Amino acid sequence: MKKIYTLLLVLSCFTSYSQSKDDRTIIISVSDSASARSAILRSLMKNELLIKDVESRDTIITYAADIGKTYVVVVASISGSVIQLTGYYNHKKFDYPGSKNYIAIRYYSASKTWPVLQRIANDTGGSITYGK
Repeated sequence: MKKIYTLLLVLSCFTSYSQSKDDRTIIISVSDSASARSAILRSLMKNELLIKDVESRDTIITYAADIGKTYVVVVASISGSVIQLTGYYNHKKFDYPGSKNYIAIRYYSASKTWPVLQRIANDTGGSITYGK
């Protein structure tokens, strides 16, 4: 298992040193798997996002948050000490990811929604890389 994480870390270093157009995932590596869940929960609360009560321990989803005429839902998938952060937005309030009205948050220079994901990732205190 340790070899898999090492391989993923090495590969991500070659492919995603910095943000590039159309990146949709922020990958956060924290010091250990025990702190991953608490780090992302702390960061989501710090950014005033309400967390849905989901039975899965490896996925955290927020309620739609209003960021000025745009609603954002954040999804954090946890696997060991790695957190994959993605999100969706719409100009109308919606309840759950998977709706065809959702638009995946992606990086581009004028994005209003990507900075929300970036702030959350920065607040975890982990090592950050980016992916499609």
